[in-house]
Amino acid sequence: MLECARPRLTRKRKSVEGEVTLRSKRKLNLTSTHRIFCDETTSESLHEFTTLDIDTVIRDMASEMGDSDLLVKLSGGIDIVAIEGKYHISCLTKYRNRYRSFLRTQLLHHNQMFV
Repeated sequence: MLECARPRLTRKRKSVEGEVTLRSKRKLNLTSTHRIFCDETTSESLHEFTTLDIDTVIRDMASEMGDSDLLVKLSGGIDIVAIEGKYHISCLTKYRNRYRSFLRTQLLHHNQMFV
């Protein structure tokens, strides 16, 4: 039964060199840009995440702040490096500043409770 379904899952495509190749209709678009912190298209250059530790750091920050938008982008159990996540330096800086502000607010609130 799998053999009869195979022609429906793939299609022939003519490449630039003239060779016929088969391509799955469900192939992931790996050329799309996976911006983590924003969806803006600007002239600012995009950078790639390169260390696995950053995935844990970003997820922890998003969880603590309750940033559901970012958590949805990171859902699926795949790390940022594997999904080829990209970011603008300014967006990463804004996110870190937002997190630092969040921590400061939490600390202030905590200290006021014990005064």
